[in-house]
Amino acid sequence: MLCFSAGAVVFLYLHLFVPLFTPIWIGGDQTVYLTNALRMWDGETIYRDFSHFLLPGTEMVYLSLFRIFGVRMWIPNAMLVILGVILTWLVVAISKRVLKGWTAFLPALLFLTMAYRNMLNGTHHWFSTAAVLGALLVVLNERTPARLFNAGILCGLATCFTTTKGIAAMIGLAAFLLIERQRENNNESIFRNCIRLVAGFFATVTAANLYFVMKAGPSTVWYSTVTFVLKYYGADVEANSWSTYLAGWPTLPPWRHLPAFASWLLIYALLPLVYLIFLMRNRNVNSAVDTQARNRLMMISIVGLLLVAGAAPAPNFFRLFSISPPAFIVFVWLINQVRFKRIFLAAMWAFGLFLALTEPWPNHRGWSEVLKLPFGRTAFLSKDRYEELAWLRSHTHPGEYLFDASRLPSLYFPLAVRDPAQVTLLTTTDYTRPEQVQNVLESLETHKVRLVYWAADLDRPEDPSGSGDHLGPLRAYLRGHYHVIKTLGDDQIWERKSY
Repeated sequence: MLCFSAGAVVFLYLHLFVPLFTPIWIGGDQTVYLTNALRMWDGETIYRDFSHFLLPGTEMVYLSLFRIFGVRMWIPNAMLVILGVILTWLVVAISKRVLKGWTAFLPALLFLTMAYRNMLNGTHHWFSTAAVLGALLVVLNERTPARLFNAGILCGLATCFTTTKGIAAMIGLAAFLLIERQRENNNESIFRNCIRLVAGFFATVTAANLYFVMKAGPSTVWYSTVTFVLKYYGADVEANSWSTYLAGWPTLPPWRHLPAFASWLLIYALLPLVYLIFLMRNRNVNSAVDTQARNRLMMISIVGLLLVAGAAPAPNFFRLFSISPPAFIVFVWLINQVRFKRIFLAAMWAFGLFLALTEPWPNHRGWSEVLKLPFGRTAFLSKDRYEELAWLRSHTHPGEYLFDASRLPSLYFPLAVRDPAQVTLLTTTDYTRPEQVQNVLESLETHKVRLVYWAADLDRPEDPSGSGDHLGPLRAYLRGHYHVIKTLGDDQIWERKSY
């Protein structure tokens, strides 16, 4: 296990750093959580001073790291290395309960090189997955009162990162307890075990979030994390609906994308098919599989199936890849049951090792440049992104207000600039509420914000009819009080006319 973990560290280091310990710029969704943590570092309160639709588990992790090490550009990359090692260790630990010998390491290898490597972004998805796998590991061998309570705690912790994932895992464990105890005709035991599980869950969620409820107010937290999600989250169709399924596939050609394409194809094929195959194959109690192994695999499959159900409303690759670890375990176990298992296992080992040995090197052979940013030196593999941030770095200073109106705001953390508004991001759908647009207008005026990064997409409503697009007043204000000083691709930098 030590050698496997060391290999995972090297693999991830090569993806996330260039010598010597200079982080590679990732961007993406993690910048939202880093920005939120940075705002909390500056004394702001989540939900009250800025909007967010999840419980603040991810922000608290980054805020804690900021308090320990200071705000540093290497923190999210180092966190991804640590998370990767923890996740692979958990997958191996669970696999050893149902697989024998070196085969127990295969699911972790496939997960690391296919799923984790293709989603190297320090968002809530990976933190919650680690908590769910921990909950599975705690009760996989025994369902004692203490273990069930601890599993509930871990499901509650997962909920503090990804709401649906923690709840889905808890329901999955409760469903397994129901199935397991029904065979023993012990209804009283079912009730008590479920109570222990639920008690651990709610105790954790309450304790972890009570401070924020008191600071922001119960109604504000409820609106942000429940009402908004139910009423408006799905309005952003491009990111939060069924249309995200199968979106974002690696393009072919070129041929070098073929391994990534094969990885994506396998993961999409596994979820949820692999669980259904196992459950159909082992639906009878008198299965050829021994009872103990069957129970463990049944638990893994039921929890995995519930995780898929939780991601079903918006099944983009981020969500599906993050819930893939149980699928890889069940997949390798199923391969072990077929006639030509040695051939299939050898093929999977070969593909996983091929990815482990070849995938990191393109980062170190192509174009790269290091930029000195306020929180530390950072390497860029995209020339366009490097030039964009280099220009902005030379035209801003840390601590000033800048409004990033891009599809995914990612300027606040690397430039150490401040977001003047409550809203995290703007869209041309009902996801962005009229009151949020009004707050942006007031914030731009109050702080006399000098620069606005404006994405061209915000001038093209997602719905041609304009239904749900509330950005009209903001566009008018921008054109009346700002002028374009720089074009970056299709996007623009606007400067306040009084400057």
